[in-house]
Amino acid sequence: MKKFNWKNLIILLGGILILFGFSYWVKEVFKGKIQIDPIAFSFGPFKIYWYGILIATSFLIGFLLILKEAKKRNYNQEHLINLVFWGTLAGFLGARTIFVLLQLNYFIQNPLEIFKISKGGLSIHGALLFGFIAIYLYCLKYKLSFLKFADLFTPFILLGQGISRWGNFINQELIGYPTNLPWKMWVKEELRPKEFISYSFFHPVFLYESIICLLGFLIFYYLLSKKIRSGSLFFGYILYYSIGRFLVEIFRIEPRIIFHLSLAQIVSIGLIIISLICLLKIKKSH
Repeated sequence: MKKFNWKNLIILLGGILILFGFSYWVKEVFKGKIQIDPIAFSFGPFKIYWYGILIATSFLIGFLLILKEAKKRNYNQEHLINLVFWGTLAGFLGARTIFVLLQLNYFIQNPLEIFKISKGGLSIHGALLFGFIAIYLYCLKYKLSFLKFADLFTPFILLGQGISRWGNFINQELIGYPTNLPWKMWVKEELRPKEFISYSFFHPVFLYESIICLLGFLIFYYLLSKKIRSGSLFFGYILYYSIGRFLVEIFRIEPRIIFHLSLAQIVSIGLIIISLICLLKIKKSH
């Protein structure tokens, strides 16, 4: 008879209690009964923000899981670390650059604000574009398979996106239109859009995107263990996230450019078309 494992039971119960406690805390924040200070710690003039902590945490977790998966596949560790470094650096610079360009009029008048990342302001499309360009150029230089590494990174990018979106929650910077739905989120008056200043509760857009990304992580992490064609995970991710982002943008307060679509929705449509074409080519090539 197999011996009962008390250790696993304790870990499971502990996890359930933590999840329950976290859910209750989020519920109270959504009601406006608890207000979060974006600053986690202060050391004299130096301040550490929750936004930065969550981004760093998501990166560390993703990096450790990538190393674990790469070891299973006997990938070159030196190349892998270099790819993560250059991809992350380029992705971070790209995320801020695209965000600044989209808000150029504001940043021209307030140039020092460009460097205040702690307040948020990162474009996921900019991060993906610059990050994967850096990875592609590195693979090209050392004659490595770009799609092989892109597939490996795919689940953990989604995990990082899902975790880091909670930084937007703390900053209350990613909100949707006013709503009275049960999961409505209270927002401070000074952070409400001017045209909706009289409203108190809004769609928690960050939560919608976080759920999509974390669910995507589970799906693509499972697929990573299966024998599928190289590039399928990467372009499948582009397709999956673009569809999810298009739907999330329906609830998000953003300028509508054409046909009542936001810029992110237009970009998502383009990425959906490109990813479908690439997936069809991968299928035909095999």
